[in-house]
Amino acid sequence: TAAALIKADWRCLAHLSDARKADKKIVEPALKASSDALEFTPLSNDKKLVLGVVKKDGLALRHASDALRASKEIVLAAVKQNVEALKYVSDMDVLFADKDICAAAKKKGVLLQDDDA
Repeated sequence: TAAALIKADWRCLAHLSDARKADKKIVEPALKASSDALEFTPLSNDKKLVLGVVKKDGLALRHASDALRASKEIVLAAVKQNVEALKYVSDMDVLFADKDICAAAKKKGVLLQDDDA
């Protein structure tokens, strides 16, 4: 079964049908094994699912949909987990000006705006 394949190796997700790649029962075990599984599923636009993934691995932001890579809530969670997630933000002008994201980045040693701003 697809679930058994995923338990054996999460990378099998890449070879499943689109319908199975969109099945949370199949995708969630793959995501537990590796956040990189997000790359192979259309669920990369599912806000709740992506939020859970980036809270554990901020760099998984690179596999989120463009819309979610511009979401303050998603980006903030990703940056708090790993400041290097900033390089995957899709709307830099807006998010880099956001005080909460700037504060989270600053806590990780990255200054996004002058302290005078």
